[in-house]
Amino acid sequence: MKNNPDYNLLTLRYLDGTATPDEVRLLFAWLKLSDQHKMDFIEIRRMWRMDESGMNDPETEQALSYLHNRILFAEKNKQLPKRKILSSFLKYAAVILFWIVTGIAVHQWSVRDQEIVVMNRILTGDDNKGRFILPDSTIVWLNKGSSLQYPEKFSKERWVLLDGEAYFEVKQSKSPFLVRAGEVDVKVTGTRFVVQNYEKRSVFQVVLVSGKVFVNTSSGKADTELFPGELYSYSYQTGKSTRQLVNPGNYMSWMERRLIFDNRPLSEILINMEGWYGIDISTTGHWADKTYMTFTIRDESIEEILKAMKLIAPIRYTWEGDKLRLSQEN
Repeated sequence: MKNNPDYNLLTLRYLDGTATPDEVRLLFAWLKLSDQHKMDFIEIRRMWRMDESGMNDPETEQALSYLHNRILFAEKNKQLPKRKILSSFLKYAAVILFWIVTGIAVHQWSVRDQEIVVMNRILTGDDNKGRFILPDSTIVWLNKGSSLQYPEKFSKERWVLLDGEAYFEVKQSKSPFLVRAGEVDVKVTGTRFVVQNYEKRSVFQVVLVSGKVFVNTSSGKADTELFPGELYSYSYQTGKSTRQLVNPGNYMSWMERRLIFDNRPLSEILINMEGWYGIDISTTGHWADKTYMTFTIRDESIEEILKAMKLIAPIRYTWEGDKLRLSQEN
């Protein structure tokens, strides 16, 4: 190697799969030296992968052309093995550093020995939610005000870190899929389920839609096996857990464009509203089970809906911080 290697070319070799072990070690050592080096690497890789996504703007096209010419120049001077350049551009799929309609994906880095693990983080704002596809083709719906972290490439064990609420359709595989949420882990191989783990709340919940999941807490107890239609709740404050049969659809409605209630009990409506607005709602007594309502939620604020509900039934509501309390008005 030269005393002053061209790290842009080393990056291209690494992306193209033609870098030697010594070149990979040299590139990784360079990446460890500064955050700017890592950002340079990310930007080159972003443009490299943009070609297949079809999201190229004029500036990206110009940069891709520049990189393309660099490879051709290197090939001409026998600095890189000859291969089909276009196929190399089309080989890589996911664009990781990009703005999306419902959130933003960003990078974190973890360096172990000579291995660099790129951690991707998806964020959704307080007014947005979105659908994402993980590297193993698992589908994730991320609710408002949530974040999901995951490695760019899954190894023998597929795992993600969740803060907030998400619905998972896990791709069937012999490799287990692990959702790490605070003190609780949810382990599956292929199934559909909803996990709620907002940092501001004191309760973790998982609702199994289909398949089978195993829940493990930091208490050291044996894994809890759930079956379809079960809701598992774990209190971070008390360390106690509960299980009950529920209608999973009530915990998935936040993924829709609107909520439609046609003569439904208020107790069921409030479960849907919790996911829709991302808040804790509680009631006193059993009156909510016997109170039925019909209305639709689209883009209305929680206050607008509460005022409309008061016109339908005799209810009273109060706020305790960010928690909503409903009671029957006498």
